[in-house]
Amino acid sequence: MREIVRRAFEIANGYLGRVWAKWSRMQKSGPQLSRARRLYNNGDFAGAVKELDLAIALDPSVATAHGLRGKALIELGQADAAIASLDAAINLDDEVALPYLDRGSLHASLGNHTEAISDLTEAIRLDPSLVQAYGLRANAYFKLEEPGKAADDFSAVIRLSRQDASSYELRARTYWRAGKFPEAIRDYGTAIGLRPQEYSAYSHRGLLLLELGRHEEARRDLDRAVRLAPDTAEVHRNRGALLSALEEYEKAVEDLTRSIELDDTNAAAFNNRANAYAMLGQRQQAVTDYGEALRRDPADYVVYRNRGNVLLSLNRPEEAQRDFDEAARLGG
Repeated sequence: MREIVRRAFEIANGYLGRVWAKWSRMQKSGPQLSRARRLYNNGDFAGAVKELDLAIALDPSVATAHGLRGKALIELGQADAAIASLDAAINLDDEVALPYLDRGSLHASLGNHTEAISDLTEAIRLDPSLVQAYGLRANAYFKLEEPGKAADDFSAVIRLSRQDASSYELRARTYWRAGKFPEAIRDYGTAIGLRPQEYSAYSHRGLLLLELGRHEEARRDLDRAVRLAPDTAEVHRNRGALLSALEEYEKAVEDLTRSIELDDTNAAAFNNRANAYAMLGQRQQAVTDYGEALRRDPADYVVYRNRGNVLLSLNRPEEAQRDFDEAARLGG
């Protein structure tokens, strides 16, 4: 009995000794960690990293110091170092969700969508109420052409934050990609109900309705989007596409010209305006716009094919053939 008591005392004493040693180290590193948090919250990420380096030198076993260092390095654009710090945080304590969330978010921003999904899944397992993790994972699934899984994650976001219009709009996008058009239209409608003065859901629903051949409904949505955001390139570009479908080519050119004035980086706007010019018989303007589209997206075989057809109509068969050949090479 005495031996059992003595052994129990030794174990307890050893445990208390380790706790005391850890507490002593934390007392040493605690001020640096507190200063680092203040600096991070004030936007001084480099200063936060310096304080965290001191804290980690005093006690390398504090997972929160490595985790916060990783977050600060993300803000500084140092991705590799950030991942190393977040790895250290997870290795020290793999039952905390936030380092997985931060590492998953960083992987997603780097285009490493499979790795992002793995980290975000673990973050959700550890904290099923982590709304941001569902949203990030949904976007990663969407990038990997898995719209069904993306829609499920956006449904989780909606369940956890029901009044978030952007989540309904994002889920609508995934339903659209999955071919679930009634569900997409319903979600766009919910987004509009939550934020009736926001143009985006009107613009995207209008484009979907155009794709479905529901032109009058599309026109109402796109007219509303233009009224709400007259200085936004996207709404003029989308309405220009609708007007071309309605064979109102002069009006289409007006909208697409306005879109290009607001944002001259979008290849589709030039291609669509070129198509409208071609239908108006303004073929040289069309050739010029096709060229501008290809300057912005040289891998779009559709534009080469479109330009080839116009060049043929201008009796320029050699140039047309070069465009047709390039379209074929690109897969068209």
